[in-house]
Amino acid sequence: MTHKGPTGFYFCTLDLMYDKHLINNTYRVIGLCGSGSYGKVYRVQHVGTSEIYACKEICYTNMGAKERGILEQEVNVVTTLVHPHIIRHHEIIHDKASEVLYVIMEFCTNGDLSSIMMNAKRAGNHLSETYVLDICKQVLDALVYCHSPFKYNPATSKGQMEAQKI
Repeated sequence: MTHKGPTGFYFCTLDLMYDKHLINNTYRVIGLCGSGSYGKVYRVQHVGTSEIYACKEICYTNMGAKERGILEQEVNVVTTLVHPHIIRHHEIIHDKASEVLYVIMEFCTNGDLSSIMMNAKRAGNHLSETYVLDICKQVLDALVYCHSPFKYNPATSKGQMEAQKI
């Protein structure tokens, strides 16, 4: 649920009580991982399986029509990508009443590439050339896959691939 704060900006209920919150009665929020321009990322646990996931919460209340269209297109695309070097998106939960999308995805215990680089810099360490080359190879491999016209995921049906209109 979104709330308008004293400064006029909207924020979501998870900001207030993420440690007690359940998303769709399926995912328990256990902590905040980080935040970005349009939302926050939480560490969540599936209630039934105890699996740990990341949940990107995107409040689109203040987005214009163009931004909402881009968001809808991105959600439709990322749910179809299946590649070893691309974070797997498991589920999209759309709370229309609150104008919030919850994107449930694979949780990376070591964080993202940016945090790995920042942690190395803070520790005064340099990433080895071999390590950087391996990362570059993985990124390029994923990029080639994303631009390939013949992507097919047999486990994903057409109904699962199409997000509802935002």
